[in-house]
Amino acid sequence: MRPLVIVYGAGRLEARQKLDQITLSVSNKCELLENAEMTAVRTVMLEEHARFCFFVECLQPLMVR
Repeated sequence: MRPLVIVYGAGRLEARQKLDQITLSVSNKCELLENAEMTAVRTVMLEEHARFCFFVECLQPLMVR
């Protein structure tokens, strides 16, 4: 395990800025992933709905008799 290094002065500011950049990058990537997931789920749900509607349409002639 590496020892904890306490940074003072300019190095501390640089470390903070780097941390802020990384945090922002991770946040943006999470948002992109959530949007992609939402789109994928929406697509799957629409396909499933279409299959169900087709299935019901196929059953209707049998139910009329």
